[in-house]
Amino acid sequence: MRIVVIGGSGFIGSNIVRYFSSRHEVISCDSRAPRYIFRNVTYYTIGDDNIEKYADILEEDDYVVLLRWYGVAATSVSQQITSTEYNIIGTMKIMSICAEKNVHAVVFASSGGTVYGIPEYTPIDEIHPTRPLSLYGNQKLMIENYIQMCTRLYGIRAYVLRISNPYGPGQEPFRGQGVVATFLASAILGKKIEIWGDGSEARDYIYIDDLAQCFEKLIEYKGDEVIFNAGSGVETSIIDIVNDVESVCGKTIVKEFMHAKDCQVKTNVLDCVKAKKELDWKADTTLEEGIKKMKESWNAQTTGFVLDVQ
Repeated sequence: MRIVVIGGSGFIGSNIVRYFSSRHEVISCDSRAPRYIFRNVTYYTIGDDNIEKYADILEEDDYVVLLRWYGVAATSVSQQITSTEYNIIGTMKIMSICAEKNVHAVVFASSGGTVYGIPEYTPIDEIHPTRPLSLYGNQKLMIENYIQMCTRLYGIRAYVLRISNPYGPGQEPFRGQGVVATFLASAILGKKIEIWGDGSEARDYIYIDDLAQCFEKLIEYKGDEVIFNAGSGVETSIIDIVNDVESVCGKTIVKEFMHAKDCQVKTNVLDCVKAKKELDWKADTTLEEGIKKMKESWNAQTTGFVLDVQ
């Protein structure tokens, strides 16, 4: 099985490339140079101005993992033209090439944290209404719909993975996302953390290897379902994360509680029953176990989390 990871240099992409590299033939493509080099992986650097190069790389019966994305939820509005051109137009071009090459299947990394909007109920299943509040979430949903249209027009098998909040080794702290990495790095470095509100805001956090396994299960899937949630299914508050980080590090973190931001979504937890039933998959790593693995991956010389390079 040949797997082409488009967007293989980011946090999720690097870990998926690592996970797949010992099991399959892997091609990693990104506009950035790879942060990590793994054996048995072929790397290509492809900028937004030469997307047509994918026509030289993709082959019939390839499995494509589509992670390529610009921006995060907090910054997408300020960069809406750039992000829309990159995410929407760029993905449409890539899907057109996938159709021309008759790839076996495409798996698109969507966002279970943003496409649903304010939950009508929790945990949130895949039939929950999709009313994204951010441009980021709307762009993800637009690509979901476009990819499903491509399956009807071109006969490509395509799947959507709505991911909760991934964390694990290789995730960079202090970048405006990745609260687990930021809190753990703060504890290791003795830095103060800021908590907006009372710390009760809750999300669903998934360890990166559990997520990589879910991608693999979906690639191997032969059924008819298209959209899957991928999360732990566990409601975890900011205070829960602080407590687990303090337990793992054996020290108390200096905390400063700030006036709450205007956050419209108080709780977001995914129902992953469909993935368990259809893919025989569920996330097994507890938050404390995942934080321990992240701490073990800390490299004081580079002041960050590193992956095991094969």
